[in-house]
Amino acid sequence: AEGLERHPSKFRVSADVAECVGLDIHGSGRILPTSKRMSLLVLATVELCCRYLVSAHVCSKVVGHWTWLVLLWRPGLSILQEVYPYAQSNSRSPCYFKSSVKEEFFLLLVFAPNLWVNMQQAWSPVIGATDASERGFGGVYTRVTTATSRMVGRLAEKRGDYVHLDGYGGSDDDDSGSDDASEEGQWRPWVGHRPRVGIPHRLPFGAWDFLTHLRGVWKYAEHINVLELRAALLHLLW
Repeated sequence: AEGLERHPSKFRVSADVAECVGLDIHGSGRILPTSKRMSLLVLATVELCCRYLVSAHVCSKVVGHWTWLVLLWRPGLSILQEVYPYAQSNSRSPCYFKSSVKEEFFLLLVFAPNLWVNMQQAWSPVIGATDASERGFGGVYTRVTTATSRMVGRLAEKRGDYVHLDGYGGSDDDDSGSDDASEEGQWRPWVGHRPRVGIPHRLPFGAWDFLTHLRGVWKYAEHINVLELRAALLHLLW
């Protein structure tokens, strides 16, 4: 920015590691909390859990620092089930610090070494899809090239992107004889396809190329949105 003076103590040239908002950003693509921030947070958490009475206001400050760092390892957010309701009251009056809240803080301390991410990891060699109904669920996957995995990974439903899983269009009843993959942008829906609002992106394979690896019946009745999430979580665990 023209006219802005550089801060001498923060100016670095050809540095292997840069510090930003409490995170060390390495030239290799690895991002992790700074040792200073991590050590202070660990000490604060241990001191907090040693108390018998803790206000929700103090708890919310500590969990706020943890939430920022756990974004580097998002599965860790699933640990925090009791902490957030306790901290949301934001009361400044000390009250009994529940053991269930302490246990979640201790779990964060155990999983603290996982709080890092590598921004230069290779794209996944497989892509998958899940679906669920009120009766059961299913999951499929297929192996893909790096280029295909990168293309799918950069799509965003917010922009209206969606993929068409039936190859290059057409169907068994389509006798046009044109299935040339080199025809850029010549996406054609199969016979009976219902129009959909958005931007279609065709994949270089068909729905028959996917292999089923998950299939089952639900034991308990839940909201359909919960069932969809459970199917996706089972797919990730697989």
